Amino acid sequence: MSIKKTIITTIVALALVAVVAPGVTQAATVAELLAQIQALTAQVNGLSGAGACSGVTFTRDLAVGSTGSDVKCLQTILNRSVTTQVAVTGAGSPGAETTYFGAKTLAAVQKYQAAQGLTVANVVGSLTRASLNAAIGGTVGANLPAGCTSTAGYSSTTGVSCSTSAGNLPAGCTSTFGYSSTTGASCSVSAGNLPAGCTSTAGFSTTTGASCSTGMSSGAATEGFITISSLAAAPASNANITTVSNIPVLGVNIKAVNSNETVGSVKLQLAVTKSGNAEHPATLIQKLYVYDGGTQLASFPVTTDSVIKTGSDYYMILSGLNFGIPAGQTKALTISADFNAGLETNRVLTVNLYGDDAVRGTDSLGINSTAPGSGFTSTRVYTIKYASVGASTLTVTANTGTPISTSVNVDTTNGATDVPMLVFNTKSVTGASKITDLEFTVTGTDADTLDKVDAIKLYDGSTLLGSVSLVGTTASRTATFTDLAISVAKDATKSLLVKADIASDLTSGGASSEDFVEVNLAPANVTYEEPDLSSTTASGSTVVGKRMYLFDNQAVVVTFVSGASTYTVPTVSTDGYTTGVITIKVKADGGLMTKPVAGDFTVDSYTDGISNGAVSSKNVTVTPNTDVPDGSEATVVINVSETLANTGSGFVNFKLGNDTSTGMYWELDSGATSATQFWGLEDFKTPASNAQ
Repeated sequence: MSIKKTIITTIVALALVAVVAPGVTQAATVAELLAQIQALTAQVNGLSGAGACSGVTFTRDLAVGSTGSDVKCLQTILNRSVTTQVAVTGAGSPGAETTYFGAKTLAAVQKYQAAQGLTVANVVGSLTRASLNAAIGGTVGANLPAGCTSTAGYSSTTGVSCSTSAGNLPAGCTSTFGYSSTTGASCSVSAGNLPAGCTSTAGFSTTTGASCSTGMSSGAATEGFITISSLAAAPASNANITTVSNIPVLGVNIKAVNSNETVGSVKLQLAVTKSGNAEHPATLIQKLYVYDGGTQLASFPVTTDSVIKTGSDYYMILSGLNFGIPAGQTKALTISADFNAGLETNRVLTVNLYGDDAVRGTDSLGINSTAPGSGFTSTRVYTIKYASVGASTLTVTANTGTPISTSVNVDTTNGATDVPMLVFNTKSVTGASKITDLEFTVTGTDADTLDKVDAIKLYDGSTLLGSVSLVGTTASRTATFTDLAISVAKDATKSLLVKADIASDLTSGGASSEDFVEVNLAPANVTYEEPDLSSTTASGSTVVGKRMYLFDNQAVVVTFVSGASTYTVPTVSTDGYTTGVITIKVKADGGLMTKPVAGDFTVDSYTDGISNGAVSSKNVTVTPNTDVPDGSEATVVINVSETLANTGSGFVNFKLGNDTSTGMYWELDSGATSATQFWGLEDFKTPASNAQ
């Protein structure tokens, strides 16, 4: 029978006693008993999620000011535990939950997040919603520890966190409290963190023979001891801490000498100052974690009770670690911290090992040994920048992968879909950022051209984030993406891609072949959220995309392959000369391309970056040496040479086209479609040769 049914049965029984045998309950009137029944019913609903949570699923972020039935359900779930209770009496208390998310609800949410091992925040985000959705219902589950009715809070019978799933506990355990009834192993170790072949911390692995408590091979039991030679390289001291969750603060290299060793405890000194004045560590640190690599061994709340003070020193004993080190090996033990959010000014934290018995271990014979926290550089210092905690700066820059200008074949039936237009980078520093809005400027040859742009699309890799239509009527319009949630981690760079769809009837309505479309992005049009949920805009310079030239059903795509040049020193006269080779590929798309000839190409020579005009000698080789069929590709080798008036001219190179009006001429279907292409040729050049 569920806990809800049990309580309801009790309520009904009490009601019958009150009605049928009033003489037995002279201490209370019927009205008082009915009031008690109503209160108990409210508590039942609070335990089970009934009533307030009926039909509710958490699907949106909730914050101070939010209203709705999901807020009332949230308060109901929070009120299941005294630890996370919204209020003891009045609005928000058990049975008196409201639909308004206020300051008391936020405080309770943050306690719930901490109890669930989630990042404490000013919002009910996706991870918290997942936990709340799992908690709706609230009956005693087979995977919950004893004494728990949900994953919130702590067990009323064992005191362990109710977020621990019994399915991950060692055999014979129903919670993380005490020892297994079948193996005697500690119930505090989850099976997911045990060595391969182990179901508890007792005995040895059936697949490796290693100890299930430490992962170490048994070997012969010998006496040994531990030593500490240095701190681990990571983490290093850091004067710019701008986040508050699980920040590594100390790594210790511990060596097992002559025997397998199990480190049981570490004494950690914590010194906190604000504006040069000492403070209790609990004013800054909320919790400490101990890790063996990526495996969390234990966590410790930092409170006035858990921190020990001796004179002016504050330290903590982090015990029950069960950190195994095989004989002769050195392993790093890492300690991380959660800092209290929202402090008014910066704090400086100094962390080091404490005392001559800073680290305590046990060898394979069970003999204890200790290692001092002195004799080496044992201190790490951190400045937690509270002016920057919760802040971030997002910078927008051009990506070198932005496609060059090219000819786009707009099919008369299907148009052109997913034409790459722009690639840009976003980088977040100081903290993480979440991009929420982007507004692109789209320009074209004229308004008629932009009328043919069906959609602007935004991609994260191959994932489509959104597709929007242009807004405006001129040759410059906007494409605005809203309600995005693009996360950019601290110190990370995310690249985003913009594509366009072009309508099929290109030449109708005033548009024509060789019209262009271009997409640009100004940083001021990039809106993002900082970690504290405040909204601001990005910095950087405007990212300018390349122009894409549209052709009605027929186009040629030109690709640069290579370029080379050589200077020949004069032997008789005072004149020398340089030769160059530019290799390209041409692809016919939509018709038969007439075979290129030398006259189709304009190649200029340059000395020290200044144009000398068209080259004096030029010839072209086409492979295969025919017209290029639709859908086929040909290799074109352009050989050029230029006589130099004298030696000592400088650095000479050759380039196809001049970026403004000349480059290469191509035609399809005997001139039905033709163009002198100067776009996309800026990199079609040879390296410079030294004509000194």
